[in-house]
Amino acid sequence: MKSSYPNIVFNWRYILTYPEYYLGVLVFAIYLLYSGWRRRGGEVLRSLISDALIGATCIVLLLSFLLFARWAHFSHYYAPCLLPIFILVAVAGDFTAGAFKRIFRPVAGRTIFISLLAIFAISSQYIVHRDALKTFKIASYEGAMWAKENTDKKAIFAMKDSGTFGYLSGRRTVNLDGVVNNFEYQEHLKQGRLDDYLSNIGVDYIVQHALWGCKRYVDVYGNETYELYLPSRLCAGYGDSLILREEDIVYKSSDYMDRSGNITNLAIWRYR
Repeated sequence: MKSSYPNIVFNWRYILTYPEYYLGVLVFAIYLLYSGWRRRGGEVLRSLISDALIGATCIVLLLSFLLFARWAHFSHYYAPCLLPIFILVAVAGDFTAGAFKRIFRPVAGRTIFISLLAIFAISSQYIVHRDALKTFKIASYEGAMWAKENTDKKAIFAMKDSGTFGYLSGRRTVNLDGVVNNFEYQEHLKQGRLDDYLSNIGVDYIVQHALWGCKRYVDVYGNETYELYLPSRLCAGYGDSLILREEDIVYKSSDYMDRSGNITNLAIWRYR
């Protein structure tokens, strides 16, 4: 449902969202062309065949995102594009090591090269750790642990982006993104009968990983409610909302910053 194929919905903003992967594959393609040109004098380019296949696969992958991806774009989709980047790092490392051998004494060259590798490794770990703190994964983990310790083993939860929570909580979890559900779920969304669907399958709790994703209302009596809108990914333009009350919140995580820079919370409501 995330793909519009064969209809093209070109979205160039994906390049700006994760420029490192597009730039890495572009540099890798230039490296392949340069290496092939240098060896054009009849030498069999066997060493480049596997690299060329990797590069071609990544280019096809990137084009599929740019041309056909409709929504929900995440960095882990680009995992295959790390292969050409690793190859480039190895090539650059080999070139740098050779340059150090020519410029410095062997011991000094090796020391400098190993030091640079250590700095690169530490910096990479810092970036990964920093980015992990800006996602809902930690809040989902904490919420899952709460559910595991404080709810019945037969309790059923419903949640968007439910992977971490559903796996670690040990509870049945209905995915509300609508990507892996059956067509019955989509039909209920289209007809505006989401409550009927959730009631029929026995959902006990609703989880929302980011409260800012809900519209908040306060009536004249000070009662707070949240509206969680769920679009149909199969039937564009259709969807339905869940109305959740503040008094039904049984768990709220500590504050965390998401990838958009919003300070928010994960919340769990008792569904009734």
